[in-house]
Amino acid sequence: MFPIVYPELRRAARVLLRRERVDHTLQPTALVNEALLRLSQGRVIPTDDPQRFVFLVVREMRRELTDHARRARTLKRSWHLRVDAPDDLTAIETDPTTVVAIDAALDKLQALNPRAVALIEMRFFGGLTGEEIAAVLDVAPRTVERIWQAARKWLFLEMAAGMNDESVAIDPT
Repeated sequence: MFPIVYPELRRAARVLLRRERVDHTLQPTALVNEALLRLSQGRVIPTDDPQRFVFLVVREMRRELTDHARRARTLKRSWHLRVDAPDDLTAIETDPTTVVAIDAALDKLQALNPRAVALIEMRFFGGLTGEEIAAVLDVAPRTVERIWQAARKWLFLEMAAGMNDESVAIDPT
């Protein structure tokens, strides 16, 4: 199965890296390899469903990039990341601190609605379409769109509240 999904993994890595700063040290192949190493440490990787496998690797790529941003923030570097926002959102400039804040918000959302986090990871970070996500999650495409709208709203409200040290009590279901 690996030769079949590897091009998809590299495509997802390119999508993720397009949102990073231009001079990022990781290349798509290295990001895929790092994610595979992280995923395989002490665990059996499920390979029966190619879409699920891609999702798991994309999740690890996001975590690798977040850890990379944490290390950069620790070094107090003054560089910026480029984020191409999905749908009708405008592109924003963000720094490693914001990447870490997004990761913290996703961790908080994970406790409220794990399916919403999976959807965000697949759509925003992995570049999957609504139909592909619906197949992975085994739900209707309309359900994917409903969860996406609610999760996206929750995430932006949580990020705004985080700047004011407040917490958002909206349940994105």
